[in-house]
Amino acid sequence: GEMKSLLLITMLLCLSSVLAIRQRYPTVPPNEILEDESSFSNINEVRTNHFDLAVIIDFDNTLIYGTQTLHFDVVADHVSNVFLDVRDLLISQVTDDQGRNLDFQVRTGVNDELGQRLEITLADEYSSGSALTLTINYVTSKNPSAVSWLTPEQTAGGQLPYMYTQCESIHCRSIAPLQDTPAIKATYTFYSQSREDLIVRASGNLTDEYVQDGVRHTKFIMEIPVVSYLLAFASGNLVERQLGSRTYVITEPELVEKSVSELSRLNEAVEAAETYLTPYEWGVYKVLMLPPSFPYGGMENPLLTFANSGLINGDRSSFRLFVHELSHSWFGNLVTNENWSNFWLNEGFTVFLERKTDSILFDRNTSKVSSQLGNSSMYMQIEGFGLDSNYTSLHPDLNGNHPDTSISGIPYEKGFQFLVYLESLVGEETFRSFLQSYVNTFSYKSLEVEDFISFFIDFVSAEVEYNQARSVLDQIDWQTWVYSPGYPPVTVDFGTDSYDNAIKIANDLVQNTFSQEDQDIYAEFNLDQRIIVVNEMVRSTDILTSSDVERINSQIDLSSETNPRLIASWLMVAIPTGYEASPFPNAEAYVGSLGRYALISPIYQEMIKVDRDASWEIFRRHENFYHPITREIIRDLLVAEVDPNAPPMAAIF
Repeated sequence: GEMKSLLLITMLLCLSSVLAIRQRYPTVPPNEILEDESSFSNINEVRTNHFDLAVIIDFDNTLIYGTQTLHFDVVADHVSNVFLDVRDLLISQVTDDQGRNLDFQVRTGVNDELGQRLEITLADEYSSGSALTLTINYVTSKNPSAVSWLTPEQTAGGQLPYMYTQCESIHCRSIAPLQDTPAIKATYTFYSQSREDLIVRASGNLTDEYVQDGVRHTKFIMEIPVVSYLLAFASGNLVERQLGSRTYVITEPELVEKSVSELSRLNEAVEAAETYLTPYEWGVYKVLMLPPSFPYGGMENPLLTFANSGLINGDRSSFRLFVHELSHSWFGNLVTNENWSNFWLNEGFTVFLERKTDSILFDRNTSKVSSQLGNSSMYMQIEGFGLDSNYTSLHPDLNGNHPDTSISGIPYEKGFQFLVYLESLVGEETFRSFLQSYVNTFSYKSLEVEDFISFFIDFVSAEVEYNQARSVLDQIDWQTWVYSPGYPPVTVDFGTDSYDNAIKIANDLVQNTFSQEDQDIYAEFNLDQRIIVVNEMVRSTDILTSSDVERINSQIDLSSETNPRLIASWLMVAIPTGYEASPFPNAEAYVGSLGRYALISPIYQEMIKVDRDASWEIFRRHENFYHPITREIIRDLLVAEVDPNAPPMAAIF
């Protein structure tokens, strides 16, 4: 039947070219122990080097049928089992490369937060240095945690359905059985069958696309070894436009104009990042503009960055988001955290490169103001978790919890500040050559913080004059910076007049001393400065009344703002002060049209403090619009005990 023909096609996908590719890249030494508590896979016995994934995307039943062929290096002796990560997959068959049917079991109860362990019993015992190939036939559940199925009404065009995936952190196991861990990197081919009227795009280079008997067949190859969470695909009514020599945007026809204008400087951004760091390695850079239900602002899937079209409002104020995702082409995608306790190695470095690129594209002041904004939201998040919470350190211990529970702005901003601090000790040029050397050394690998620390110490010892190197290295309190909870041990100064002016305006608004001169200054503010003003008011909601907020709104007209980040902050002022009272019509219009949980969950939190029942009703009206990741987060807020005095959640990361 359907599955068998799929299997044959997968096996025909050319493997010889892939084997040639593999030799270009270093593999992890077999004796190196890899650690990831968020995976059930036996990665210290077998390691995936390549996989061939073939899927049928079934829109009618919202199911994905798959055939996954995994190629492993065996790195231990006496290996008789392979353990893989799955979540709610129905496995029908497992075979080895000699076509033998293998016994398998899906083990629940190991840690249900993380999914299930697929335990495969091999027909032979394998020894270190040998190769192993397994083929698994399966079908997903109706609603895998990685997949959003959208009805035609939930798209820009309104005529055709749409689906997309979001695998980071550990959601890839809900759409395919694999070693779902950032410790393992593999090349892959991806082959899909979808409706003929729906285009498929995936993270990889398109190698073939044709329609036959009413089915669209599409094939992709990823030639650079990457981690499982970077696998991504989407299917819908999509068109592609070239933006620059290496840059493209893919989106629904209705969003093309808006997207092209938003991304007009993308080519320039690629050049700026390359100029600061090392050449862009992936060939082209494509952005897929997704419907506004996407749970993040963006996701750095290689060769196909996913971005939330709900964040584009025509003023290009969200461009920094694209610079951030582009910066992941180095940090995260080439050099990767080995496990989720080291997430700052992805995000702190990416924010650092993003802001360097911003300084080149715009000016230093712009990136300082965004650093200051990031700093204030980091402080709010540290206070929200609690100063002694393990999740406020740069090396959180997950204790078996889902990695998504630990993701916040802290690895982004505290990690960024740590790098700015290190840069201040050695100087900008030395730090830049350190980063270039770090990328060249650790590309195609996954690492832990100890690898970074020892590399930094070695680099400084080799490149910096002896006495200066001693004095630099003696000053760094690695233990506190990396492992201790709470605020960063050293305060990094991002002070600018732009920031101070915004704080002054906010105080004048709160204290009702806002003057004509203030009015003129505010009129010149950019988006970041306006957000700083409103965020500062969020801190004063305990002393503001509904009529104060009405007055403030008449002074700076916040209710007619169109930028989603600014609206989020404004609602965080309007709800707790009673200016936006239950049943929260403006807040519902906002949370019902955007799925980015970092922006909408703080708003739900404020509504819940005022009226939990009304908040439930709003959620129920919109839950089918949200991606499962967002749905889960909002549902957790709705059922949690609520502390009316809890500090507001920071709305931005």
